[in-house]
Amino acid sequence: MTLDSLEIFDSWEPIRKARKAKGLQNWSRLQHIAHKLEGKKHEDISFTTAYPGKEGQKKVLGSVEGNLHFLLGYGNPGFHMAPYHWQIIDPNIDDEAAEELHRVKGHPSRPELWKASGLDDKAEGDLELGMPHPAAVTAQKLAQRESEGIRVASGSGVYLAVPSEGLVYGEHNGHVYQWDVVKDSFMAATNPKLVEAMEQTKEPTEKSYGPEIPDLVKHRIDLTKDTFTEDVYPLVKSAFPEPSTVLPLDTKTGEPVFAVVESDLMRFYTRTGQPAWIHAYDSKYHSFDLRKGGDIHASILFNFAVNYLGIDKDLTIHRSASEDTSLLIKGSPTAGFENVSVDDDVDALTRTLVWDGRTCRLVLVNPND
Repeated sequence: MTLDSLEIFDSWEPIRKARKAKGLQNWSRLQHIAHKLEGKKHEDISFTTAYPGKEGQKKVLGSVEGNLHFLLGYGNPGFHMAPYHWQIIDPNIDDEAAEELHRVKGHPSRPELWKASGLDDKAEGDLELGMPHPAAVTAQKLAQRESEGIRVASGSGVYLAVPSEGLVYGEHNGHVYQWDVVKDSFMAATNPKLVEAMEQTKEPTEKSYGPEIPDLVKHRIDLTKDTFTEDVYPLVKSAFPEPSTVLPLDTKTGEPVFAVVESDLMRFYTRTGQPAWIHAYDSKYHSFDLRKGGDIHASILFNFAVNYLGIDKDLTIHRSASEDTSLLIKGSPTAGFENVSVDDDVDALTRTLVWDGRTCRLVLVNPND
């Protein structure tokens, strides 16, 4: 697809003006989108609408009617949306703004409108780079769970066991149980076929390397952010897994938290794909900013790496101190620093970290004294 063939984008008023001599500056403003559309097909930017009177019709992003239906929430929740789709809706949005809009705004579809239309669920859009509405993921998961699950009644409760997930759902109380927790229960003992199905799909303990990554978390991975930005901390580049990686975290609460690594952020989710809280010092965070000068203090990232990534705390502190002490020091200067003369070459001073219990001091010594 090229800009010369985008007649379908009738909402792009600048493109028509750009073809006139006085509008060449508008044409240049659209060039940042050209490479985004290379190799894309009509199906990558079209969706099914649930708009009243036009239910089931195909619409295209970038057209006046397509933009209207999509932004009003009538688009298919199964449409896989990527950041560049925002730029097709409004070609004046640059790459950075599109990424931010995609993160903050999310998918515009309103699943209740789609459900009211009676249309069937289906996947559309850019299946390689985009992500569907979280509700579509949930609906697909529920449908798969219903088709695979084994439903049994035990006592006054009704349970749905899903072998591929290793989970048992209490439909009467809304609780979710790990199979290992309930496999010796009365419910399991009175349903041998359920036990057989659950045990057949269970992997041996020696092959288990932590919680399986749920599909609802996998859909939170942004494959377009597969490299770290230049402004992240050196520790992040050296010790953290590469972007698009998911880390299962044992938070000692009984429920795992999954950290999704991106180019400059690390976001935390529950097994259902909802934002999760991580406690650090006296605050709670849904995400960590991995950039130098961001809103997360370097010590939080350092402690995270020690606690969850297995880095050697003492070795890292020693190496960082010898390479660049300033990376570890923040706050008031060490007592006595006010006595250093303004004529002294501070960079020439010998820097040493001195630990006294839990206190760390930076000692500056003039080698010429």
